[in-house]
Amino acid sequence: MAMLPLEIVSMVFYNCLPDVDESEPSGECQSAHRQTLFKVGAVCKAWRQTVWNIPGFWRYIPLELGPSNITDTPPIVTSWMERARHIPLSISVFVSHRDCPLSDTGLKNFIRIANLFNTSSSRLENIVLKMPTNLLRLFAAQSPKLKSISIYNNDDEQLIFNNLKEPYKPWVIVSYSERVGLANLNTKPRPSTLSINRVLLKSVHACWDNLVSVDTKDINLEDIFEILRRAPKLREFQIYESRSPPYTLTESIPHVPQNDLESLDIICESAEFLNILFSRISQLPWLTSLMIDVRIGQIDCKCIAELMKRSSCPLDEFVITGPLAADSDVLSMLKAMPYLTYLHISPNNKSDPNYTAKNIFECVSDTTRRRDAEIESEQNNMPSDALLPYLEFLSYFPNGPEDSKMIWDLKNTSNMTGVIQARCPDIDVCRCTIEVEMRPQGPFCIHYLPSG
Repeated sequence: MAMLPLEIVSMVFYNCLPDVDESEPSGECQSAHRQTLFKVGAVCKAWRQTVWNIPGFWRYIPLELGPSNITDTPPIVTSWMERARHIPLSISVFVSHRDCPLSDTGLKNFIRIANLFNTSSSRLENIVLKMPTNLLRLFAAQSPKLKSISIYNNDDEQLIFNNLKEPYKPWVIVSYSERVGLANLNTKPRPSTLSINRVLLKSVHACWDNLVSVDTKDINLEDIFEILRRAPKLREFQIYESRSPPYTLTESIPHVPQNDLESLDIICESAEFLNILFSRISQLPWLTSLMIDVRIGQIDCKCIAELMKRSSCPLDEFVITGPLAADSDVLSMLKAMPYLTYLHISPNNKSDPNYTAKNIFECVSDTTRRRDAEIESEQNNMPSDALLPYLEFLSYFPNGPEDSKMIWDLKNTSNMTGVIQARCPDIDVCRCTIEVEMRPQGPFCIHYLPSG
């Protein structure tokens, strides 16, 4: 190793480091990253000097703070930042809600750590904070280099562990910086990525005109619309709302367009949340991927169809999970998505009694048969009432034995085009998915390839 050029040695050491998702606040990879740096440096003096003197090894600072290590951490952070020299930094700070409130000594040391990052905030490129709100408000970032902001309020995690449902309640105005004051900073960062969990948008002082990707959990409805308004470059938006209805707006919200959004994922407890959201979005003209997952309350397919019609978007992928309306409403919704190539439907047992997927499969098959006939006759006059003329793949989870039987019986129907298969869920990621030729009796996913 001593005979190799420094560049080669550096590459070898870099390959020793585990791949880390720097947007995640904690995990095994973050812990392994810290341990690997010091283990490599502990092998011998030459290795230690090599690792210690290459700034790139120290650009990422993942911290998991608790009573057992918080006293020793400030000097470690200081030396870590010194080794990184002047290159941009990515920091991740995690404090479990179980370790709070901190002791007086622990809080003093935590403030020292926060101040180290605050005074060097102009170097920050990515920042991830996951901790209770009384600690979040000790941080402030003033950096034109800041590309990614992730702020997680984990005060609510005890509710999750106890499987308690929390009612929706708008967050109150909170300043997340007592000492510096985010609202008083002269230079606002312009991140491209934002992830916020149970915090108020205005407590994060930044410009949103450069945002490309946003991930939210349990934030105010008004803040969701504010992001749509203030982020003209937004391409991906993931919304997770775990609280239960009723959902309330504290102010009047006009219709909001979002002209560049391409991917929208929504997971919510109740369909009421979805209706409020979609009824106030005027159009999504470039949307290509839509995922909806609802726990309770029948999904209003008409509301979704109206948004699709207003948008005239080239929607290519659609995933819908939850209580579905009658199949006539589902079919009307799908007709508003004429460019779909991939469709995944997963109803549950709270779906409308008149819902059945049999009609969906038959309509898709009919469209395929008519399309193939048009191709053979060298014509291109697909009727306007055709359902999903470009569909290539349909994935379907039956909501019960009867639903499964009705679909599987179509397999041997003479006028059914394409291929219907059943696939059992992967038990082991190392095993291939098993195809089932006989009608399944358990929880199987049905795959339908209209063109075979």
